[in-house]
Amino acid sequence: MPGNPDGLQLLARHSRLPAEQIRYLPDADAETIWSVDRGILFLMAFWSAPSIRAFTDLTEALHEASASVPQLIVLDIDGAPGVCQLPELVGRIHGYGEAVVVRDGRIVHLASLARGPDGKPREETINEVIAQATQR
Repeated sequence: MPGNPDGLQLLARHSRLPAEQIRYLPDADAETIWSVDRGILFLMAFWSAPSIRAFTDLTEALHEASASVPQLIVLDIDGAPGVCQLPELVGRIHGYGEAVVVRDGRIVHLASLARGPDGKPREETINEVIAQATQR
């Protein structure tokens, strides 16, 4: 199934970051990850309210922290089935707003940014993702 061709416009409506700071890939494969030097890959499920809220929470935290994350890349999980089948990710992607930190083409951290049972953003988890992405 292909990814959403209008995804960047949808992301811009839910982001605290300017659209120019988001690299959106409606269709991606494992080579996408291998090509990333340093950054955060957000695995977006446009059909999932928790995923959309998690994306908003992440961009809010990046905006507030003025974090210098080398890249924020958003993959539409519907257009990236090969990415979800990577050994590091298989069985761990559920459309809740997962974020993957990549360094030198390797996955070094994975976290679900879905809000907790109290409905509040998982600030510690989001901050850990940002810290992992900015670490050298």
